[in-house]
Amino acid sequence: MRDLDGILEREDEALGEAAEMDLALAKHVFTMARAAEDVGEVERLVRAYQRVTRSLRQTLALRQRLRRERQADRTARDAYPPPAEVRAHPALIEARKTQVRAAVERLIYTEHEHETETAEMMCEDLDEVLDDFGRAKGFATAPLVEVVRHACEVLELDPDDATLQRILDDLDPAQADARQPALEDTA
Repeated sequence: MRDLDGILEREDEALGEAAEMDLALAKHVFTMARAAEDVGEVERLVRAYQRVTRSLRQTLALRQRLRRERQADRTARDAYPPPAEVRAHPALIEARKTQVRAAVERLIYTEHEHETETAEMMCEDLDEVLDDFGRAKGFATAPLVEVVRHACEVLELDPDDATLQRILDDLDPAQADARQPALEDTA
């Protein structure tokens, strides 16, 4: 775990340095654009400035997103009590992932129905979130609505209570009310 924390810290530092370089370059290009007298040169420098500031915004957004995801992962790991049977039965975790995925994907496509590319990217992010959640203590036994709400928070979805309840109610009964597989006696 210490190695992972070190890697994540170095990634955060690298993104911070990249943002600082982007900002310095943006300031430099801005200064050049203000000093330019030729209209063509000004236009070229303005386009360069827009590209550099876009890069800066994307770098800062990525850094913030990674920080949020790390915090959500820490929260998820500590959020639920650790029942021993969950560690012993990965099928419970996979069943819960299927339930959460079905609900959250519906929420994603409801909120982004005309933004297919955004919705698909969010579904890919959901897979990563569920992998992280699956390692959290008590993930498989926590109430489904709590896990779905938590996934929505991480993905920055904000469904109202009625929409969330409707989607949970509309799930395939096998998904919404999936019974935990019978726990085999491992003693």
